[in-house]
Amino acid sequence: MATATDALIDELDVYRRQFEEAREEFRKLVEGLSNEQFNWRPGEESWSMAECIDHLVMVGTIMNRSIDEGIQKAEERGLKSDGPFKYGALGNWFVRAVSGSEEGRRRKFKAPKPYTPTSEHSISRLDAAFNDLQDAFVVRVQRANGLDLARAKITSPVTRLIRLSLGQWFALLAGHQERHLLQAKDVHEKMASEQ
Repeated sequence: MATATDALIDELDVYRRQFEEAREEFRKLVEGLSNEQFNWRPGEESWSMAECIDHLVMVGTIMNRSIDEGIQKAEERGLKSDGPFKYGALGNWFVRAVSGSEEGRRRKFKAPKPYTPTSEHSISRLDAAFNDLQDAFVVRVQRANGLDLARAKITSPVTRLIRLSLGQWFALLAGHQERHLLQAKDVHEKMASEQ
């Protein structure tokens, strides 16, 4: 059975790579931008690139506290497995609904109040926060190695009605990041076309 110090099981290695790729996508997004451009909004109801990233940092920071608790409880309960893991249909729907896939991007959601981004950010501050978040995600992926990703359950910090498995939360967070990085890229392209 895998442990946190062993090579990651395949599923967790996919999440690790996605979090590391998000760091590179952010770097490409902000390359050559001024803070003013980073905070540019294509419309009154649209988010800026900075707001997309701020939202991801807020969601990830809050979720990591819940993931820490979920990992600790799974360790205490001895929920161990190397998979493969089978996840429930409702959780899989949530993962798809907030992902960067075409299906996910067609769905529009209002960000819950704790995840509503603020405006006017410097690239350097959000660069540091976003990179630290990716490091934090990777640490949690490594800690989860050897745990039963399907049986370890975590309740959403926003609503007790959503309770997903640890594996589904990692998939959701990776997909959610992809979604908003693509949204930020769309804003970048709109800004470039208007200049």
